[in-house]
Parts: sequence; structure tokens; C-alpha cells
Amino acid sequence: MAVFKGWMDDSQRGSIWAVGGYVGAEHRWEYFEKHWPLALAKHGVCHFHMREMADPNGCFSKWHPPQDHRQELAEYFGDLAKVITDSCLVGVLSLVRMQDLKRFNTEKGLCLEAYSLAAYGCMLVAVRDNPGWSIELVFDHTDKVASKLAIARDYADSDNYEGPEAFGKITALPLPKSLTAKEIPAIQAADFFAWEFRKNHENVSEWFDLVDRPDDPDEAWEHMQQWSLRKFGSSVPPRRKSANALLDGNEFYPLVWDYKTICEAHELRGGVWQ
Repeated sequence: MAVFKGWMDDSQRGSIWAVGGYVGAEHRWEYFEKHWPLALAKHGVCHFHMREMADPNGCFSKWHPPQDHRQELAEYFGDLAKVITDSCLVGVLSLVRMQDLKRFNTEKGLCLEAYSLAAYGCMLVAVRDNPGWSIELVFDHTDKVASKLAIARDYADSDNYEGPEAFGKITALPLPKSLTAKEIPAIQAADFFAWEFRKNHENVSEWFDLVDRPDDPDEAWEHMQQWSLRKFGSSVPPRRKSANALLDGNEFYPLVWDYKTICEAHELRGGVWQ
């Protein structure tokens, strides 16, 4: 039995593909699974799915048009985020900038897969945060998810920088076909996280395209602050209120696969991916 368990979902639009979710011990998930349905019931809905909220004729139609229900929506997102916070779950997320990956593949003559790279990134973040512990990650349905996870496993097994022992106790499994996110509250939380982080990254995607970004992390952060001040009038790029509720109060570890990061990983692992 896995000591830690994680549930992952993905969010893709345009050239950004994010995969992420939450990892925690059994007692953390017991708390979460008790209180998540209570938070949903408080707001009169039976499940959470960010994409469905855009449908004015769906089960979230009572909150349309959204501009007329800002306070209700803020309370809804805030209550769900509080459940995650109180559960002490840890967010892991891996985001692939697909144009950067395409550039890398072209230059190196490789064909790394975007979803597989993102899933491998989730595995990488999870083992770094929980070294030596057994971890099971379950990924929600997506096209050919089993084969994509098999490729992600190849990326992990060939990671000679972290070492094979780092990934020896982690497994990555697809959600059984008989289940959907509607029956798995943990997948709903993963959907919330992956969606909001992907949307948040869209706000700063332009900065990642700049060729003069510094390589040093501290210098890069200062450079982003200056860029944000010019573009948005604040040193920190603005976020959606739902993102503030989720990202400000919770522990999470993101990994962004931009061109520089992919190249660095390629060098560290000696150019071997399988």
C-alpha cells in the first residue's frame, strides 16, 4: 500500500499543457473526502468541474452570467480552497510550454511528448518533496493516457541525474475507465489546481518568451517584477480571485518546462530519455 497518494488532472489550451494535483498521506485524504462534499453541498452543487462552469445551460447555470454572481463565486471557490488547505495536501504541478518543447525537439532531433513530459515532471516533483517514501499517482482520463504514462515512466527510469532509486518507489497509474471525476473528489481538486495554474501562467507567458531573461533565479524574479510593473502596473502579475484563494493558502511545488528548463534537464541526464 502506498504511503502517499496523489490524484492528477490536466488542463490544456493553446500551447500550454499543465498536469497537476495533490499528494498526501491517507489521513489527509480522509479529512479531504469528508469535507469536500460538504463544501459543495453548502453551495448547492454535487461536483466541481471548471470547464462545465462556462456552460450557461449546465449544472452551474445559477451562476450565470458570472459578473452578476461575483461574491457567490468567490465564496464557492474560497470554501473549496479552504478544504484543501485544512487537509494539508501538497500540490504538485508540471506545465509544458509546447512551443518551447517543439523547438527543443527540432534542435535535438528528438520527439519528447508534452503530456508524458508533464506527467514525468509530476513524478519528479513528488519524489523530491517526499524522498524515500512510496508514492502512487493516479492520472485522470485523457486520450491514450496509459501509453503516455508508459512514456513518462521511460523518462523517469532514464533519469540518471536523480538516479533510479529516486523513482523506485513511485508508480503512475491511469484512473480506471469505470470511474470519472464526478465520483472522485480528489480529481476535482486536481482539476481546480491544474486549471488555475494554467490560467495564471497565461498571464506571464509573454515574459517566458523574452530572449533576454536572466538565467539566475533571483535575477529572473527581479526581471519578471520589472516586466510586470511595466505591463500591469504592479510588481506581481495579477491573478484571478479563484486563483488567489487556491494558490495563496496552499503548499505547492510547480515545475515549468520552458526551453531553458528542458535544455538543462537534457544536459543533466546526459541526453538520454529512454
